[in-house]
Amino acid sequence: MLANLHLRISRLITEQAAVMIYAAIIGLGGGYGAVGFRKLIDGVTYVFYGRSQTELSAYVLGIRTLFMPAVGGLLVGLLVYFFAREAKGHGVPEVMFAVTEKKGVIRPRIVVAKAAASAISIGSGGSVGREGPIVQIGSAWGSTFGQLFGIGETNLKILVACGAAAGVAGTFNAPIGGALFASEIILGSFTITNLSAIVIASVLSAAIGRLYLGNVPSFPIPHYEVNGIAVLLIFLVLGLLGGFFSLLYMKTLLFFEMQWDRLKALPEWLKPALGGLIVGICGYWYPQILGVGYPSVERALAINSISVFCSRC
Repeated sequence: MLANLHLRISRLITEQAAVMIYAAIIGLGGGYGAVGFRKLIDGVTYVFYGRSQTELSAYVLGIRTLFMPAVGGLLVGLLVYFFAREAKGHGVPEVMFAVTEKKGVIRPRIVVAKAAASAISIGSGGSVGREGPIVQIGSAWGSTFGQLFGIGETNLKILVACGAAAGVAGTFNAPIGGALFASEIILGSFTITNLSAIVIASVLSAAIGRLYLGNVPSFPIPHYEVNGIAVLLIFLVLGLLGGFFSLLYMKTLLFFEMQWDRLKALPEWLKPALGGLIVGICGYWYPQILGVGYPSVERALAINSISVFCSRC
């Protein structure tokens, strides 16, 4: 029925115009999905700890910290293993694989499974972010919409990218960042047709996010005054160190992923619980690592030591 509707729309207007309309719908849906995902994370965090995600990393939560991430990991393991295996992983690589190898087809259940699994993982204290999950959730929404309307492979991939852009833009109030991310990472091209649809989805999603979450940046950066050239050289060194650390982090992450995959003594659904226990032990001593970690970054940015240091250069 919906596939026939797409054919009727294509007869009335051009294919490109139809894609723009679909992009707008995906952007609106992605915006509400992004808002709902953030609310869901806060709700799950309150169930586990009686606090919001913003407060989670600011307090020493006592003995609960040791086992709550393990409980969350067990729930996530069961959900992913028995309901949707594709929900396992970071999110972005899975979307890229779907675009390059599966013609943009992502199972509809990923929308629900990834949102639930990620919210439980983050809400229980798992040291992970919202970036990867929201990309996969938004992409799955775009793919589901396209499949329902019977849209062809080329345009279906565009709608997947629109969903990814909508997810990023709505969650982080970053319409430009969402559009560029989806164009470069998900599609790998900046053609006018692709970019136009992605920008529409990204801007509409960001508007929905601002309506419900406020027009605030993800990281409110205080005003810093840089006096003198010496500090610029320090920034140069920090940039180089950051690049090397990023490479080290990616290699370390890949190493541990391989080790977990090789661990056959534990069932797949039980491994996240063991990982959660390790996170809980670390979080008992350093609660700053629990959850998304953004509040800890915001508190670090609010310290005026950097501006004091710069003023002395």
